[in-house]
Amino acid sequence: QEEMIDGIRLRHMFPFTIPFLPHLKLWSIINVLHSHLSSTIHLIRMKADFYHAHDWMTLPDCYIASRWSRWHRKPLIFDAHELPLAELSESRWLWLRKPFARLLAAIVPRCAGVITVSPPIAGEIRRLYAPSSPVTLVRNSHRYTHVPPSNRIREFLGLGPEVRIALYQGNLQPDRGLDRVVQAASFLDPAVVIVLMGKTYGDTRSQLEALIEQEHVADRVKIIPPVAYTDLLHWTTSADIGLILYTPEQSLNVQWCLPNKLFEY
Repeated sequence: QEEMIDGIRLRHMFPFTIPFLPHLKLWSIINVLHSHLSSTIHLIRMKADFYHAHDWMTLPDCYIASRWSRWHRKPLIFDAHELPLAELSESRWLWLRKPFARLLAAIVPRCAGVITVSPPIAGEIRRLYAPSSPVTLVRNSHRYTHVPPSNRIREFLGLGPEVRIALYQGNLQPDRGLDRVVQAASFLDPAVVIVLMGKTYGDTRSQLEALIEQEHVADRVKIIPPVAYTDLLHWTTSADIGLILYTPEQSLNVQWCLPNKLFEY
């Protein structure tokens, strides 16, 4: 995909992937290697004046492309959406953390610029990787958009005007703390309804529905499907409270994050 921004032609390239079989570790490794090799070859074939690597997983590919020709080396920008490698601490890819840390320590100082989203992450990148250029802070915030109040959620669920809605919008997945919200529902005033709106990953929805039944809060917790992002705020404005749910001990990224939900709410 291409777009023009202030006279700069920006060409977006997404990683190449092959079908993923989660239960086969070897296949997962093959998938990762294939993705990086294909992406690197494609980047080399593209003519560019500089390369902009979004997050650490794309940095090696862009680095190779930017250094491919000894005579035509191009500047490389590293855009860290979060603290690199932090999430590997709690995953089955933990064994990759040390080699990737060494790789980033070699590449980041060679970048023409580094961008990240919060002061703590900027400081940690400086401490861990000693970039030669300053770390630029670009907060991940939305431009303000005025959206009039609505009753979409109440109308969708058939709720009366006296009901207060506490809304969680986002992915329904295991690491979002949604089980705690369901367990908290029985302690709330009967006129408060918790609404979970988003795309389901894995069997999270069925687990939440089982927990809702177990806690006897079917009248207090409702799960509704996701809506198109262009229409999202028109649903958001029909809620009274917005929920941002994180477990602080999960990782440094969670402790230092600046969620999109904050600005949407």
